[in-house]
Amino acid sequence: MTAISDSSKKDNRGRIYWTFVHAQERLKDFLKRHRVWFLVLCFVVLAILFLARAIVHPYILMVRTRIFLVILGIPYTYGLWHALFRGSYRRRLIATALAIPLSFGVIQWGDDLHEYLALYKRYYTLQKIELTELPLTGFERIQPLNAVHSNAHQAMSENLQPQIPRFVRIGDERHWTLGVEPVYWLPRIREGVHQLFDVPGTEPTPDFSNSKHHMRVNFMTGEHLLFGRNNATATVKTFGPLRYLNYEPAGTIYLRDDSNEWVQVVTLIRWTGLLFPQPEFGGVQIIRQEQESVIADLRLTIFGAGTWIAPEHIRNYPFLAGQNIAPYTVTRYMANSFRFQDGFFAPAPWSHRGDVRIADLADDVNPQPFAIHADIPGQGGMFYQYFALEPFDTDKQGLNTSLWVPGDMANVVYIYSHHRRGESLLGVSAIASQVIGSKKMYDWNRHRPVEHRPLVRMIGGKHRLCWLTTVITLEKPVSDTSEGERRFIAGALPEIAATDAATGRLAWVNPAKPDEWGAQIERELGLSPPQ
Repeated sequence: MTAISDSSKKDNRGRIYWTFVHAQERLKDFLKRHRVWFLVLCFVVLAILFLARAIVHPYILMVRTRIFLVILGIPYTYGLWHALFRGSYRRRLIATALAIPLSFGVIQWGDDLHEYLALYKRYYTLQKIELTELPLTGFERIQPLNAVHSNAHQAMSENLQPQIPRFVRIGDERHWTLGVEPVYWLPRIREGVHQLFDVPGTEPTPDFSNSKHHMRVNFMTGEHLLFGRNNATATVKTFGPLRYLNYEPAGTIYLRDDSNEWVQVVTLIRWTGLLFPQPEFGGVQIIRQEQESVIADLRLTIFGAGTWIAPEHIRNYPFLAGQNIAPYTVTRYMANSFRFQDGFFAPAPWSHRGDVRIADLADDVNPQPFAIHADIPGQGGMFYQYFALEPFDTDKQGLNTSLWVPGDMANVVYIYSHHRRGESLLGVSAIASQVIGSKKMYDWNRHRPVEHRPLVRMIGGKHRLCWLTTVITLEKPVSDTSEGERRFIAGALPEIAATDAATGRLAWVNPAKPDEWGAQIERELGLSPPQ
């Protein structure tokens, strides 16, 4: 009776069970008859994956970051295949009728649903610290990012191109640093980075011709070089299995290390969580200068380059502590998660109750966050990445919430909620029209007010928020250029306006004397401290 019972149970197994049993038997039979060829095939596949692992890496991460859709898709695909090719005529008709709208919905809204749930999870896993007072800012940069980039372009005397600059701390000063790379494809394969610019960000007129600011370096890799000399490729090749599945390079920054040597700092994104992965700061990869040689080339091609410093160890390195190294992708994701600050359904299409947006401006070129030096009590003065959040409706331009994310540790966010305090302040989106209205005689087809970054000073006896704006000159009129082609200069001594966020009144400040801006704004706007 027991034998008959066991046999009956085996015969009643489902189709999925027998599919796996038959597949296992066929695989064993294949391995017996083709063992040598199978081993050769495995060796070739592993060799290709090892040498081309950096090429495959983005696709691995694409699956990793959408694992929720993959998990849902496997049973859906199996059920659909079984119904269409194994079922009765009636079941096939029903499956076809259901599959078309379901497949369309997944293609159209699958990513949006995944992002919605992932952002909700990100908001509630953030460490949020509410501020009771706006932190004072300092070391304000005079020139906008794109003006620094354009000025570096104009200083090029060879077939080279400057990369996007980064506002960082060099010693106790705040500088723009940017690498210089070849333009054409052949040098980008064969050569490295041998020049970089390092110009003070607090000076009104950066001097790119000064040899003190034009550095000679020997890096074998660069941010936009090709194949093995690309920073991202060289970094991925150093990943072990766990980092390969969870980390990705974000960008390259040039800094002086604690021994005063120039290094490339590749910032990393770490994806955490299984069903709804979210980006976090994954530390940095330090790539040092190295002389060209056959051995160095071979090592770079096979094993990559650089030394990883985990996020928890960043503050053990003085040149990285308090630095502007957090990937903007990570901090923007954090800021976007504040769409859920009023609950799960706040960003829903039928609600948008309490919903907010990052106030990016089309003509600004430098999207948020703005890298600023701020002094938060208990933390000391350091770099923060600042976000100005405004209502989701673009017609509403009031400042809803201000966020400060530490530039060296993007898992904490400091919050100042203007709307919950009953403050009615102008947001970033409203500032350009205020500046344009104050200078009606300008040709605003050739000029633009850009980068409305926060300026907090002790004005009128309290910490007061102003928006600091630089007026730039476009190389071509707006009507003759597309968005991606616009380059501009800010002039030898740029014009800078400080707009009071509470009243909208402007004070045109002296770019050569930033230490006097607070007193100048207080004087011009009549904001004297209470007696």
